[in-house]
Amino acid sequence: MFEFYEPNRETVRSAQRLLAQLGLYDGAIDGVVGPITRRAVRQFQEKWGYPVTGAIDQRLLGQLDVVAKIAAAIAEEERGGSSEPSAPRKTGELEIQSTGTGFYVDATGSILTNAHVVEGCSALTIGDGISADLVAKAGEADLALLRAPANPTNGVARFSSRPARLNADVTVIGFPFHGLLGGLNVTRGAVSSTSGIRGDDDYFQMTAAVQPGNSGGPVVNIFGAVIGVVVSKLDAVKVAEITGDIPQNINFAIRGELAKLFLTKHNVGFEIEMSQTKLEPATLAEDAGKYTVLISCWGG
Repeated sequence: MFEFYEPNRETVRSAQRLLAQLGLYDGAIDGVVGPITRRAVRQFQEKWGYPVTGAIDQRLLGQLDVVAKIAAAIAEEERGGSSEPSAPRKTGELEIQSTGTGFYVDATGSILTNAHVVEGCSALTIGDGISADLVAKAGEADLALLRAPANPTNGVARFSSRPARLNADVTVIGFPFHGLLGGLNVTRGAVSSTSGIRGDDDYFQMTAAVQPGNSGGPVVNIFGAVIGVVVSKLDAVKVAEITGDIPQNINFAIRGELAKLFLTKHNVGFEIEMSQTKLEPATLAEDAGKYTVLISCWGG
C-alpha cells in the first residue's frame, strides 16, 4: 500500500543531491523544503513525464535514482565510446522541450501522433532533425496530423480492418525517455479491456508497457496492422490517493477506428491491412520500425 508522510531531512537531502546531479537544483543540500527545492522537484517531474505533485517522498527518490543512474551511464559511454561530440539539443534560439512518437500513414509524408505531443511547440522535427509542419489537430480526440518529407524507407502503417479484440496480443512501438534510452523501443502485452476509463469507447486498455515518449506511437496486432494510437498510462499516484493501492500495467490507446475517422476527415488516404498472416515478433518490430518516427517539440 502506498504510504504518504512528511519528508524527513535526510529524505529531502537525498532528493536535493540527486536533483543537483541532474542539473535541476543549485541550492544548499540542507534538507530544508524551500521554494527552490519544490521548484526543482516539479521541474524534474514535468521534464520526465511524472505526475507533477511536488511531493518529496520515497517514490520521488526512486524516480530520481533511476533517471540519475541512466544519465550517468550515458554520460560515461559518451566520454569513453566516441570522440565525436554529442548531437546538439539546441537550434538557434530554440531547444527541445519534449519528445514523443508518430508514424507515417501515407506515402506523401502524413504522420499521425497525439495532439498533446505537439501542444505549444514553436517548431517540430522528426527523426534526426527533419522539419515537420502541423496540419491539423483534434484536442478532444488527442490526435494530430503532421506533414513531412516522404518516408525514405517507404514504410507506411496499415490499419486493421477490425477493432481491437479482448485479450488479443499487441505490440507498442515508440521512443520512450529519448535522450536516456536512445532508439526505438518495443514492448508487448494484451488488450485487457475494450474501453477506457468509465467505459469510454474511444479508447482501449492494454498491458503493454508505456513510458513518457511513447505517446503518439502505433499499437499493432499480430498481423502488423495498427489497431490504436498510444495515448497515456494511468496516473498511479492519483489512483493510490483514492484507492490506497498502486495500479499495475494499466495503459491506454486511442482506438484505430477513431484514428481512421480523423484521417478521413483530413483527406489522408491510409491503407488497410487485409492479410491474416501472423508475423514473427522480430519481423513485426522490424516492419513497424520503418514507419515509426521520433517527434521533437522545440520551444524558446
